[in-house]
Amino acid sequence: MYYDDLLGRANLYRLTNFLLEGSEYQREPEGGTYRERIEAAESAMLELLQSKYSGRELDAACDAFYALTAQYESVYFEIGLLLGGRIALQISHRLREFSAPYPLDSPDFPPFGR
Repeated sequence: MYYDDLLGRANLYRLTNFLLEGSEYQREPEGGTYRERIEAAESAMLELLQSKYSGRELDAACDAFYALTAQYESVYFEIGLLLGGRIALQISHRLREFSAPYPLDSPDFPPFGR
């Protein structure tokens, strides 16, 4: 594997797709900020609900929708924290390899060649 391949794979969207879907396919987001993307999806869902329900039924459908999205948000936030912590722990273990002191006159210094 070449260095350029690694740089190409070090992409937020590619990594997200791999973790969520098990695929290296790089799907770019729809566009816009996080807030704009969420608001667009919310608006589309509310339009759909309003076209199907009214009055108390609409309120109940909206409440169910918001309860569902709150659970998704909570679960995926927790999973994200756990995955981030796991990755940080693995990185911290690998960093120990670089913390060993090298005498300045050693032929192994610097550790990555001259």
